[in-house]
Amino acid sequence: MLMRTAALPALLSLGLSACSVAPGDDLPPPLSAPLAQQNTLPAAMGFTPLEEVAPRHTPLRVAVFDIPDQTGANRANPNFAEVSRALTQGAETLVIDNLSRVGGGTWFTLVERAALQALTEERRIDSAQTLEARQRDHVTSERARVADALAALDAEIAQIRAQVDAEYAAIDDTGQRPDGLPSYAQTQQNIQNLYNQRRSEIEQEKPFSAFEGNAPIGTLGTADYLITGAIVAYDSDIRTEGAGLRFFNIGGQQEIRTDSITVNLRLVRVSDGVILGTHTITQTVRSRAMKTNGMAYVTADRILDFEAGTVINEPKTFALDAAFQQAIHGILDDIRRLSL
Repeated sequence: MLMRTAALPALLSLGLSACSVAPGDDLPPPLSAPLAQQNTLPAAMGFTPLEEVAPRHTPLRVAVFDIPDQTGANRANPNFAEVSRALTQGAETLVIDNLSRVGGGTWFTLVERAALQALTEERRIDSAQTLEARQRDHVTSERARVADALAALDAEIAQIRAQVDAEYAAIDDTGQRPDGLPSYAQTQQNIQNLYNQRRSEIEQEKPFSAFEGNAPIGTLGTADYLITGAIVAYDSDIRTEGAGLRFFNIGGQQEIRTDSITVNLRLVRVSDGVILGTHTITQTVRSRAMKTNGMAYVTADRILDFEAGTVINEPKTFALDAAFQQAIHGILDDIRRLSL
């Protein structure tokens, strides 16, 4: 019994090594590998990182709208029904990020469309505030102009009245009234008529018009091309494989599960809606579970039971990102082919 107990570590090691799959099987990297390396594309596929694409002299103006998840797949759970989605609902963020890195950012000028509602609302607020400020300035300026013109007219009429009063006072003192000179009352009426005429000639306050002057806010940028698409399929457990070994109640097993994600990206010309290119890419997602267990009699009535395991799930987001990068490479080929 003591010999069996002493041999337990060696048998556990044997069980772990026996659970490995034959060399050459395409497995996910070890758990210690960085997550960003779990979906790198092999050089044999001729894949070039987007940053290393040759720069472009004139970038294309491109808009990216929502990239919806059309699979409707919920997260798998063996115990209860999940309402969380299996795949990200923000795939357009991955596409925008990848497009911004093509050729060091020289291929595309991206205009915001994913958050178009928020952008439009913010522009509306900005425009309203700018127009309100311009209207206040216009009203203040017009009222000041009219007030200045009236003040100048009042000062001029007051000077005329003072001069007339002085002249009529001098005439009364001498008692010599020139022939044809109107009465004082008539002269005052003539002055009042002059005042009314000059006041009517003053231009009234101009009403404010939002169409005068510069636009309250710059024009929203438009795109010449549209990149759209969707996550079109998510197939789970398309392949399951594994291996195991058990020796003297000590053993282990390994199981590998393969899922697949399919995405589509299209390049559309905005002017006429013609689809210039469409690319559908399928990327695999692999999960690996390793489990080792053992049982041995320590004494006649005592049992040592050992169990350990590790599960490595390849992040689906990285698989999506790799698929979108391949689809973007296809779009770049379309742009070169069409000399856009």
